[in-house]
Formats: sequence, structure tokens, C-alpha cells
Amino acid sequence: MALAAAACFAVYLLATERVRAHTSTLEFLRLAILFSTIFMFAFTLILRVSLGIPDRRTFLPLLGLGLVSQLGGYLALTYALGHLPATVTSVSLLSQGPLTAVLAALLLGEPLSVIRSQAVHSFWWVLAWRIGWAGRKKRQTPDSVSARARRLLRETIAASWRLR
Repeated sequence: MALAAAACFAVYLLATERVRAHTSTLEFLRLAILFSTIFMFAFTLILRVSLGIPDRRTFLPLLGLGLVSQLGGYLALTYALGHLPATVTSVSLLSQGPLTAVLAALLLGEPLSVIRSQAVHSFWWVLAWRIGWAGRKKRQTPDSVSARARRLLRETIAASWRLR
């Protein structure tokens, strides 16, 4: 199931990158949300999932999460994909989980489980391999590979500042 979700998200990133070359952020996001809503509504009807509205105490935080986290996140992602390649965007998206685990351990004192620590280590190895593999295409020296890593980091940070 996780592999299917990853494949669908990869298709979404690549399709968004291509479509955003010709449409605005809000136009694309409006169409994506409309078709997602129709699909999810049909899915809930097929599975007979209750669409009852919870009490106000539960609904308001849920509404805040939906508007701020989801809508804001997809708006920022769609905007970024209009200005950055999907490869840079996907690396920054993949880094969210491991970085969140590390920051939670450092700032909140949460222990890292064995699985989380393995995921963090795996992420850093994959990132190092990705930067090294991209560097091998041009027979770069280790100094130029680290220069590429610094450039990718600068691009990601610059893109996040442009979104603000």
C-alpha cells in the first residue's frame, strides 16, 4: 500500500511539474481539489463511511488542520513545482519525515525507535548516494560533489523563502 501511495505521489509530482508550465497555481490547485473531492466522495459512498460532522470541539481543529496544513501545504507545493524541478521538490518532501524525527528527538526529547532511527539513517544514505550518483555523470571530484550538495541546499532554501 505504501508503494502504491509513493507511486501515485510520484506521478502527481511529475504531472504537476508539467501542467504548471502552462497553468497558474490556483487554477491547477482548484482542479486537483475538485477531482479529488469527487473521487473521495464516491469512495466514501462505496465503502459506506459515515460523513457525519463531529461536535464543534472536534470540528474546529479539524477544519484548521485542513485549511492550514493541507491546503497551505498543497498550495506551496504546487507553487514550488512551477518554479523548481520535481527532483528537487521530491527530495525536500522526502526529508520531512526524517528531519521531523531528528528535531523531535533534539528539541522535545522524544526517543527515536529502532525503525525511526533506521529510516533516518536510510534517508541520509540515499541522499548522499543521490548526490554522489548525480556527480558521477560528469566525473566530478569530491569537492564538486559537495559543491553540488551546497547548490541543491541553496536552491531548496531559496525556493522556500520565495514561497513566503
